[in-house]
Amino acid sequence: MVLLGALPKLGELVASLPQPVVGGASLRCFATVAMVGISLLRRAALDHGDNLLVAAAAIGVGMLPVVAPRIHHRFPQWWQLVFGSTSTAALVVALVLHLAFRRGRRRAEGTSIAA
Repeated sequence: MVLLGALPKLGELVASLPQPVVGGASLRCFATVAMVGISLLRRAALDHGDNLLVAAAAIGVGMLPVVAPRIHHRFPQWWQLVFGSTSTAALVVALVLHLAFRRGRRRAEGTSIAA
């Protein structure tokens, strides 16, 4: 993007591409990202521990802005910024649940949380 901004002729070349070409390239890019995510989920051992719950909750909360776009409209601006985006909402939920379950497992095992 910096290169396109610094070299106007290159920016004009990219801007002259037909919309279907840009759409096709974008679709391939997003499909690749989705497949990498699916590949990571395959290796996540969803049949062990709380991994399935963490993944399901993250996907569910991440889909909320898609299926109900105005669900967060009465919340503060910072909340809308974080949870109004599918990616950040899913990340926050997955991270918080993972850390909470990890902490609970360590306490149940009697080991130090800092270890």
